[in-house]
Amino acid sequence: MRKNLGILLLLVIVGISMGAWGGLLNAIKLQTLSSHQGLVAAPMMTPQNLYRVPGEWTYYPNQLVGELADRSAGYVQVPHSWPEQPGTHNEFGFATYRVVLTGLDANRLYGFFIQDEFSAYRLSVNGVEIARNGLVGKSRETYRPAVHTETGYFKPDALGQAEVIMEIANFDRSNGGFYNAPLLGFAEVVSRYYLNFVSLEVFIIAFMLALGLFFAILSIADHDRHIFLMAVFAIACVLRIVSTGSHVISLIFPLLPLQAIIWLEYLSGYLLIPLALMLFNSFGLWHRSRWLHRILIVSIPAIILFVVLVSNYVLTKSYDYLRIAIALIAFYCVWLLFQGIRKREPGITYVVLGFLALIIGGLNEISPVKINFGLSFATMAFMLLLSVFVVLRFASVKQRNQSLEFEVLTDALTGLGSRSALFKALDNWQNRRDKANLQILFMDLNRFKQV
Repeated sequence: MRKNLGILLLLVIVGISMGAWGGLLNAIKLQTLSSHQGLVAAPMMTPQNLYRVPGEWTYYPNQLVGELADRSAGYVQVPHSWPEQPGTHNEFGFATYRVVLTGLDANRLYGFFIQDEFSAYRLSVNGVEIARNGLVGKSRETYRPAVHTETGYFKPDALGQAEVIMEIANFDRSNGGFYNAPLLGFAEVVSRYYLNFVSLEVFIIAFMLALGLFFAILSIADHDRHIFLMAVFAIACVLRIVSTGSHVISLIFPLLPLQAIIWLEYLSGYLLIPLALMLFNSFGLWHRSRWLHRILIVSIPAIILFVVLVSNYVLTKSYDYLRIAIALIAFYCVWLLFQGIRKREPGITYVVLGFLALIIGGLNEISPVKINFGLSFATMAFMLLLSVFVVLRFASVKQRNQSLEFEVLTDALTGLGSRSALFKALDNWQNRRDKANLQILFMDLNRFKQV
């Protein structure tokens, strides 16, 4: 009872902390400010809002700044993907996008938040470069890709206007174009949002890494394979997070090639599937299937070979099958949870709550009233609750094993050590380096039951 109260207190403290942090993160509201034929009439901005700028941007295919020709320009809807090259299925090339903001305050400092584009970009406002990712070029030899989140700041001209030009080049990813419309707002709001965005990812990474190390140490100390699977699963989640989102890994290893980041992104995502199945299958909520376990073991090197050997185009298209696999795994895990509830497994309630958190986080992503970073908080809650279940199950199994060992080593009638206890003591004495003198006393008691 005291142990459960401690766990509940821990969950309440973590829940209050996450709720407080979530309130700070959602103080900034994301709104949409669509462009029409390359023009955006900016509204009266507030310190609580950021504005995504999709819509019709002027599009200059195969042109960079300094060579833009209006006769070849047209309007495209941003987000915008480039056409595939014949025979390659790759969206390689370079292009420039242009939009003009009007109605800005000439005395205010504004900013843009750009998560990333595919695969190098340069953002300029009124002819001044304010942000870049990699090096934009016209060929694979003259450009350098990069994927990390950036911010840029500018002041409009005296008329309150700003000409925004985005140059993009891609010769690595199979899907290229202007995929992420930038976020516009006051400079202080953009800075605060960027800090929240990156700090949340760093916190989640640290949280998952701490869980992974905790379970790794626990598995080594007790030689428990199930705990080790939990450690590997947490580390795989860390690899997935650092290779997506703001791509923290590009900040940790700035010289890491883009292809390596792409491999890590897909590899970590695909490996989570067999690891999740192995983890839930190890809980014993239903009859453990040896053939399923063997298939999952074989699938791990197969996934590694698949990611490394196939083209980026195949990797991109295979994401549709990944979504199907995730849906099937979700149904399988729900089935296992149902069996665990029927068997009244210790701590199964925590896993159910964790899955509910994931479902709510997923629904939040498609909801018209979206909570910022909702899925991130849901993932943290799921991992925390799953960890509580694993710890409770580990403690329950260990207590059961200790109880069985006590019954084997103790004589039920007298409470003294049994014959097995004697043999164990002899084995321990033989394994000692400093073997002290051993003396054994034999006693034969008559009418022992009367004693």
